[in-house]
Amino acid sequence: MKYPIVFCDYDATIFDAAAGEVPAKTRKAIFDYTQAGGVFVVATGRMYKSIVKQLAKIDLHPDYLVCLQGSVGYDFRTDREVFCHDLPAEDWRRLAQFAEQRGWVFQAYHGTDVYTAYANPYSDEYFAYTEIEGVVVGEPISRWKEAEGWDMHKIIVMSPADETPQRLACLRQNFAHLDITCSNPRYIEIVSAASGKGNALKAMCRYLGVDPADAAAFGDERNDISLIEAAGLGVAVANAVPELLASADAVCPSCAEGGVGDVLNAIVKGDDYAGVGIR
Repeated sequence: MKYPIVFCDYDATIFDAAAGEVPAKTRKAIFDYTQAGGVFVVATGRMYKSIVKQLAKIDLHPDYLVCLQGSVGYDFRTDREVFCHDLPAEDWRRLAQFAEQRGWVFQAYHGTDVYTAYANPYSDEYFAYTEIEGVVVGEPISRWKEAEGWDMHKIIVMSPADETPQRLACLRQNFAHLDITCSNPRYIEIVSAASGKGNALKAMCRYLGVDPADAAAFGDERNDISLIEAAGLGVAVANAVPELLASADAVCPSCAEGGVGDVLNAIVKGDDYAGVGIR
């Protein structure tokens, strides 16, 4: 196959939240791709226990997982961690203080848990959607003694959608050495410069001895831009944000239409996918 490894975002790329499922066509195409010898990697901002629960529900069995916005990679078949690039304590504490001083809600991820200072509507919605139980610390996280010495996988700053562009610009100006992007209009994802989905693709390819030029990648949001740019073929689903559409080599039908499945089927058959405009 021209693309023996595929990296694919989950939410709104293969998982259709409105329908509550990965379209049957896409599930079958993933199965056929792996049966033909391809390696399928789910690359998500979700934490490990959230995405594993989701995959079990839809009976989807990828070979590897990239979680937490590229911070941690796993061998899904063995539950073994294959790489980890965390935010050092100095960075995440300064981030936490910066957010706390401005009254911004944020979540911090360490180990297998996610932490928030106080109960809030953003985290309540997030915990419900991802089907996990977060830890409410009950005090500012930057001063929480239990976290002394911890590194963090990532920080998410939650934001009203109309304030996100300003907050994003502010964070990038003050923390230019970190990887900062958005996974949706209300979530600003902050990870180390060694993380991000694009770096995770390269790290996983190194681990498996594959050239990133031989990888295909799929996404829908701004946090997927580095992923599709790192791959030999970067594909945006039709429902992707304009920034991702502009960065993609190709565009396939939407998540709900099973567009990823169409491209995987073409890869297996060795066909050029007629529905994709390669730029």
